[in-house]
Amino acid sequence: MSVKETFRKMFSFKPFALLFLCLFILLAACQGWALTLKVGEDITIIEMNYHKSWFENDPNNPLPWPDQREARSEGDTAYVSLTATPRHAGMAQALVGIQFDMDLGPYSWDQVRDWPVNVTFNFSYNISARWVEGNGSGNASIDIRAFSDPWYDFIGYETGETGTRGNTISETYHAKLDKLGNEIILQTYCQAHSICYEDENGDPVCANSDSMASVTVHSINVDFDENYSPYSRTNKGLTRDSEATESEPVNIVNGNMYIIRTDLSTPSPGMPFAFTRAYNSIEEAGGPLGAGWTHNFNIGMVPPADDTSPVVINDADGRVIAFMQPSPGQFQPVAGEHSTLTENGSGYVWEKKDKTRYQFNGGGLLQAITDRNGNTISLTHDGSGRLTAITDTAGRVYSLTYDGGGHISSISDPTGRTVNYQYDANGNLVQVTDPAGTVTTYEYKDPDDPHNITKQTIGGSFIYTYSYDDQDRCIQAQGPNGENGEAFEYHPEDSYTVITDSRGLAKTKYYNAYGEVTKIIYPDSSEENFTWDANLNKTSATKQDGATWQYEYDERGNLTRVTDPLGHQRTMTYDSNDNLTSLTDERGNTTTYTYDTKGNLTQITSADGKTTSFTYNGRGQLLTLTDPKGKTTAYAYDAQGNLVSITDPLGNTIVYQYDALGRRISMTDAKGNTTTYQYDALNRVTKTTDALGGSVTTTHTQAGLASLTDPNTNLTSFQYDALNQMIGTTDPLGDTKSFAYDANGNLVTRTDYEGSSTTYEYDNLDRLTVIHYPDSSQVSFTYDAGNRMTGMTDSLGTSAYSYDALGRLTSYTNPYGQSVSYSYDEAGNLSTITYPGNKVVTYTYDASNRLTKVTDWANRVTTYSYNQGGDLVQITLPNGTKARYVYDEAGRMVGLQNLTSGGQPIAIYSYTLDKNGNIISEDANQPIDPAIQSKTVAYTYGKDNRLLHAGNDALSYDKNGNLLTKGATSYQYDHENRLTRISTSQGIWEYGYDGMGNRLMLRQNGEERRFLIDPRGMTRVLAEYDGTNTLKAYYVYGLGLLYKVDASDNAYYYHYSFTGNTVAMTDQNQNIVNKYAYTPYGVMAGEDETVPNPFRYVGRFGVMDDGSGLLYMRARYYDPDLGRFITKDPIGFVGGVNQYAYVGGNPVNWIDFLGLCKKK
Repeated sequence: MSVKETFRKMFSFKPFALLFLCLFILLAACQGWALTLKVGEDITIIEMNYHKSWFENDPNNPLPWPDQREARSEGDTAYVSLTATPRHAGMAQALVGIQFDMDLGPYSWDQVRDWPVNVTFNFSYNISARWVEGNGSGNASIDIRAFSDPWYDFIGYETGETGTRGNTISETYHAKLDKLGNEIILQTYCQAHSICYEDENGDPVCANSDSMASVTVHSINVDFDENYSPYSRTNKGLTRDSEATESEPVNIVNGNMYIIRTDLSTPSPGMPFAFTRAYNSIEEAGGPLGAGWTHNFNIGMVPPADDTSPVVINDADGRVIAFMQPSPGQFQPVAGEHSTLTENGSGYVWEKKDKTRYQFNGGGLLQAITDRNGNTISLTHDGSGRLTAITDTAGRVYSLTYDGGGHISSISDPTGRTVNYQYDANGNLVQVTDPAGTVTTYEYKDPDDPHNITKQTIGGSFIYTYSYDDQDRCIQAQGPNGENGEAFEYHPEDSYTVITDSRGLAKTKYYNAYGEVTKIIYPDSSEENFTWDANLNKTSATKQDGATWQYEYDERGNLTRVTDPLGHQRTMTYDSNDNLTSLTDERGNTTTYTYDTKGNLTQITSADGKTTSFTYNGRGQLLTLTDPKGKTTAYAYDAQGNLVSITDPLGNTIVYQYDALGRRISMTDAKGNTTTYQYDALNRVTKTTDALGGSVTTTHTQAGLASLTDPNTNLTSFQYDALNQMIGTTDPLGDTKSFAYDANGNLVTRTDYEGSSTTYEYDNLDRLTVIHYPDSSQVSFTYDAGNRMTGMTDSLGTSAYSYDALGRLTSYTNPYGQSVSYSYDEAGNLSTITYPGNKVVTYTYDASNRLTKVTDWANRVTTYSYNQGGDLVQITLPNGTKARYVYDEAGRMVGLQNLTSGGQPIAIYSYTLDKNGNIISEDANQPIDPAIQSKTVAYTYGKDNRLLHAGNDALSYDKNGNLLTKGATSYQYDHENRLTRISTSQGIWEYGYDGMGNRLMLRQNGEERRFLIDPRGMTRVLAEYDGTNTLKAYYVYGLGLLYKVDASDNAYYYHYSFTGNTVAMTDQNQNIVNKYAYTPYGVMAGEDETVPNPFRYVGRFGVMDDGSGLLYMRARYYDPDLGRFITKDPIGFVGGVNQYAYVGGNPVNWIDFLGLCKKK
């Protein structure tokens, strides 16, 4: 390795480098000259400003490098070779000051350094130091600018599993394939332990069945799209893609390649245990995991040499924190550092800004880590100072062993799960074997540096390779066959780096003197620009479309104001402990937050004065949650801190049990029904058994889910390539679907179970531009500078979209030329919808941004009222009719009253619920009673849960699982498995869809109906036309469908049951014009209709009945006679292991208006 490379690596600001630097600077200080040192990408020399007497033969001021004869001078500048060895290593020295700043975008380091997030940051250091040497003979100042990569004690880069502040992030990845976003987006609707759907504004609404174990609002979450919400450590993870890092991360400033892996993790209270290792290609020093590697417990302290010497702490994330000692035992942090250091009888306590305390012994070894609630991780060392045991906050002990070279050879948990490490003769970590037996290997074959990783192989298949230049910068990182890789071309003299992907497309990133990215130029020449203040806070971000966001901060780096491109502002305030205390939205509505002395959130007061309160146990775990109505939910924990029960305000209790590693092994609901769980060595669920004994078993590889076997023994398997991309699935019948990708990982070919192939094209920004179907039809897309779709051309024609500066849809025109436009208030709430014919509907909201009023173009007004807890209690329609909602003490709806303005019943329901909240009886008074005939129908099933016979009807399917025939009825589909034609004895129905799968056309026996939809989020039909574009009806929405307006401007109002079934419609005079009754699965059991209406079963949420015998639920069609869907679930097993089942067989309590998964 060259001299300059050796020096540059030594100055990458890791612990050993710091000691060398201290020695170097302090030596210079005693010589009475001033030194300016620049550490950057291509350092050959040190530039020094010096006293001219320095080169004189003065015995009192000797040349500091007498062995270095190639020192030279040019005018007043001296140049010295970097291999110089200082002579005066034994001089007494004193550190006066050192200050660090870091690059965290719109956040300060102190805001986010301990957040439990699954994120990769790149930090840049700006270090200013002033040093003074005793002897009274002079002083020196030094400005150092270095770009370095930290170690992360809270990040699981690939796994995203565990953070030190108490959050476990687990996500099941399914087939992330379609660049249209279908499978990727739809997965978010149905997640384990949650029920999610989109409300009428297109926003996601989720109800978690697993309550939070603790609640802490710490700061503001600013996501990539500049949305804001209070940050809670337990239920949200902040993900920020640092502009200065790339795929398998490489720092674009200094070329450092780093790898972060969590090898062992266990849930535990306060600070879940995780053993995480990190690699830094620039780091040369050997450590407990070999050269270049460290781990998250490798935090050290250099104790003071005497009563005036400073203390230096080397944090696991790469920070070096210095504390001055102005008087014996009194330690003062440098400017900008908000942690403290104190001396106690056991050594030293370093307390971070978030009140996490690190106890060091007198020799500087870390003994314990304690969070603000007293949860402690203890560390044990042997006589050589090696870490030999870690005790987590639940009391579990993890043991470490070492090889003869002093490297960690294994770490084991109390149950025997073990990770093994092996090393080569150069002290490099070459093999890691996880508890499941998966082997990861590393090769080091860089001819210029024996410690640079050149190849990483996980499980024998997932492979990444790395190449470096002669300045030790990573110049290429790529997967097998050159796929999913990037090449790096550095230009430090002009402060930019060019990153070229596997398709040969290049983007350029410019950075400032501190390493923050200031500009990104994309392959299409579009730009993003960023500005920063002197404290390295991001102050503005200008997106590719020119929209600019601005940020302001307080003196402690807390984000205090965000101004969006339209000038709307959101402001935040904080207490002295940097806890968020208030948030004022763009409309001026303020929510406040209160905390206890430990920083636990104790109260949230909404803008309208309603409060939610929280209490905690000594470990900081949530004990009670009291809602604004005064109703309390209680939480209990075992001695290890596992959540063992949740009790609602009615006393109904859910009970949980855990294994020795804190993994949930059973859940017993309030009625005593138990579900059990089993896990593999990597904490992945392998078997789930329900209360009836039905089991779902799964197997896994390092790539993801390998197989799933449902309770009926149907086996589905999944295949992956060397990049962990899903390349195939095999269904229980043995049929296979396959996928192929381009070098950037974009899906380029999808071959379905029938063997038909669909291909995809992309532009230089990896945006989907064309879909080619096997029948030669295609869909094409165009985009604006903000990467938003502006046009789509498909078999129906061309659709157009436009947006405001915040990226919100402002207008949409369908292929038939019908248009709708939108406006929004300052807080982003939908303000108006303008229908064709300039028909405007206006929406009004309260201080909590809840919808309170809907006013249409004819001044028809709908109002909404809420109780103290925020539950909807009444809807008053424009004709004076009302819907009143009644709740029990636990906030569950137990009554629904549809009334006239005079209080006369239209449809009234009262419900009795069991302990699990299921309806067990209903007392109904509705306009028409259901007429149900008793009959017995026999059903037989085949593989893949396909229904083969229903009574006398035989059913057949294609290989994609689409129903082809049911008795004499036949069905046809397009290449997206969308129903296109039904042929029955009653006639023929044909359907047309746009390129996003929205149904825009229906043709029944030749008579065509066209639909203008609201394409935002959950699509809704706004207007209906015939085949000549003559208006048939408008549909007006609030919290669900409100009323229909026909072509003569007559309005007809909807009245619903508990599950959103239309049971009546009334006219402007409150007369009932339509009546309906249904069986639980949606079979029409009574009907008296005078006004045509397609919204019947679950009609409130947009499910449409066109008379074909099927119900259109957006993603697919439902057959109420069969009580199941006619095609498989587009999101696969996310909605349930039986992909045809409707709401898991419980339509009394659940609905599915998306055709994806059940909602309650």
